Amino acid sequence: MLPLLSVLAVSGCAASSNPNYFPVREQRFDLQADGTGNLTHVEIKTSDPLIVNGHSFDSLGGVDMRFTKDADYQMPETGTPNATMDYVMKPSLDGQWTGIRSIVSWQNPGYPTTTVLIEFNNRDHVSKMIIPPPGSPAGTYYGYGSDSYGGYTPDGFVPQHVQFPLVLWVAKISYSAVKTPFYEGVALSNEIRECAMPISLDDIDDPLKCSIETWSFAPNIGLVEVDTKWVPLPCAPYCPAGTQVPPLPPSLRRIN
Repeated sequence: MLPLLSVLAVSGCAASSNPNYFPVREQRFDLQADGTGNLTHVEIKTSDPLIVNGHSFDSLGGVDMRFTKDADYQMPETGTPNATMDYVMKPSLDGQWTGIRSIVSWQNPGYPTTTVLIEFNNRDHVSKMIIPPPGSPAGTYYGYGSDSYGGYTPDGFVPQHVQFPLVLWVAKISYSAVKTPFYEGVALSNEIRECAMPISLDDIDDPLKCSIETWSFAPNIGLVEVDTKWVPLPCAPYCPAGTQVPPLPPSLRRIN
């Protein structure tokens, strides 16, 4: 198992300047799926409390990115109908943006809506790092934390409890070109692996064991692209040998 170090190894160079990759302001925009044209809608807001399906949640002073979608087979929660995700991030003094909690909901036909609060219990400065401090060099960063789950299900309320006692967070930071209908140019990309421990580093690219997504942020604009390389399955991250990987969802690119 990796030692509990915030940064194990980095390589490469940082971008030539230190632009703001997540301007904090109220905004709404759409991400369009390659091939299908279906939309995922994004709303960034600082309201507190957050109201999700009639339930009230504390934003803990963070900024919420709310994702909703027009089609089942794209993020959030690829393959799950009527899914939404509120991803709450908070800045640190050095300018890093870190996830602190997430509220995920969905509704299967014929059943009440499920609304789950996921608490991120970050143990170091890298765990749930979405945007690194300005000037951070390109490279791979490793962090650890644990995740607690609880919320409202068709079977009733489930108290908050530790679901994954140790979670590995791998953030591969790069500064590379992206092309979307709204923005074309260099962006900060975070290729994320989120894996329940124990896991070998040889397995962190396995979409049955880890969630794998790349989020790209344009300077002074914000999120412009999401590339998802996994599909949540009921057996994950403990799927038996021979489990087939479902077709991957299309990439999403900002259009407005």
